[in-house]
Amino acid sequence: SEPPIRLKEKPVLDSLSNGALVLSVILLGYSYGAPVSSIPLTVYIASFAVSAIHALGAIMDYSADKLAGTTTTATFFGRRLTAALALALVLAIIFFSGIKSQSLRMFFWYEAVTFGILAVKDDERLAKHLFSLSFLIALASIAIFVYQQFYK
Repeated sequence: SEPPIRLKEKPVLDSLSNGALVLSVILLGYSYGAPVSSIPLTVYIASFAVSAIHALGAIMDYSADKLAGTTTTATFFGRRLTAALALALVLAIIFFSGIKSQSLRMFFWYEAVTFGILAVKDDERLAKHLFSLSFLIALASIAIFVYQQFYK
């Protein structure tokens, strides 16, 4: 996010670039021998999930970004519309991704509820609290997922 390409100030691209960063880390593993064509669709879906979650950060930083004159997804579309767009993305992931892990689905449902609340209630402070809780739920979901994968 440095000049000349400062994606933080390009609405929608600011969130998508964060998803692309996670995707690039996952693709790194595939670069050690697996063909790109073998990458499961869920890897791409995960990058969109990161993009949606980044939008929560943009909502949370709305006042500071607005004061600094930084055009993010949230300052461009507003907090409610940004939350609604992220909600739509998370619901698409829930209903169309085929993710079977209950712990990961639990996390996505939490995010959907979070975005639904923020789409209705325009409250930056609430967004910060929901983001903090989101982080804890993400850690718990990942821990449960890893446990289920290796100790089940």
